[in-house]
Amino acid sequence: MTNSLPENPTAEELRSFYLREGRGEEQRLQAGAADEKQRLERALFEERIMQESSARDWVDERERILDEIEQVRAAAAAAERRSPAALLDATAAVLPVSFSRQPPVVAPFSREACGVNLVLSEDGYEATRTRGCRQSVAVGSSPLQRTAHGWFFEVVIGETVTGWVGGLGIGVTSTPPAELRRVPDKAWRLPSTYIVGYWGCVFLDGTERRTEWRSDTLQAGSRVGLLVTADAGDLIVFVDDVPAVFAPGALRSGDSERREIEPLYPVVDVFAATRMVTLSERPSPPEPPWNVDEHLLPTDVAAVRDSPRSTRAVNNGNADLMDTHALTDWSQHGRNLAYEAGVAGIASRLSSGDSTRVPESEGRSATVVTSGYR
Repeated sequence: MTNSLPENPTAEELRSFYLREGRGEEQRLQAGAADEKQRLERALFEERIMQESSARDWVDERERILDEIEQVRAAAAAAERRSPAALLDATAAVLPVSFSRQPPVVAPFSREACGVNLVLSEDGYEATRTRGCRQSVAVGSSPLQRTAHGWFFEVVIGETVTGWVGGLGIGVTSTPPAELRRVPDKAWRLPSTYIVGYWGCVFLDGTERRTEWRSDTLQAGSRVGLLVTADAGDLIVFVDDVPAVFAPGALRSGDSERREIEPLYPVVDVFAATRMVTLSERPSPPEPPWNVDEHLLPTDVAAVRDSPRSTRAVNNGNADLMDTHALTDWSQHGRNLAYEAGVAGIASRLSSGDSTRVPESEGRSATVVTSGYR
């Protein structure tokens, strides 16, 4: 049977012819599609082979470059070890990591170890007394970090009040704030505390000494820093970078000589003439040498108590007796002497028409009631 069409085909012959032609075209199309599919698959396979080969070449090249870099580094390190400069550097002094050039950060005051008359700022670095003259103790929330010279912190006097006897107390304590069940009315009552100030006092772990420095003379803007030297345990108070009090070996004497100095927490007493202080966040101690002489050394309380100045103060009924005798003796007798001497001075001032404000002393009211005047 031929695929040609007769000269005069019938309808049936025409239908059969076209059916045969259609099937043939479909078969040709299917055969062409299969060939195209095979060609594409072969091209894709060849492309994949080329890519894998290129990737392998890239990995090999990368490893070769890394090997060359390592060889260069090893050669440079070997040359540096052989150089004279490297030998000199190997003998250079190495300081501990904490002895950095930048001063360490001093943590803010603790809100848990804070006197009832004291208000701290939002950041905890500013302490303001809101009433009275005591119950204004503030302790740092974290220990001081040791620097090359020792342990140092500083406060700036923000506000003072005239008419008070005594002023700022500044020191350190090794009692953590978390161990304090209550904050005492004065910072020197804290256990293991070394503090200077008030009315010319130095309290070394409960032992009282006297000093010529009076913190009630501080003015707003004054910077008061305290340094405990690292090796000797000396205690030095600076006012605007000038030494004001020097207690050699204060933290290395007695029982403290047998224990480590650290940790040390900053402690301040915003007492009497001092009303507001700001704790410096990154203070730096003055660079040595520090010019300290004998007049900066604390003296024994008994020597002050037996001095002629103390006797004259008692005989004269001077309210400044607090500076020389009574407030160095914390017995009730000493308190009464101070108060009675103060009353005599107040009475004399009022009778002469002097209306100057009279301070409270040891929490007593300064208002005096006697016959004839108030």
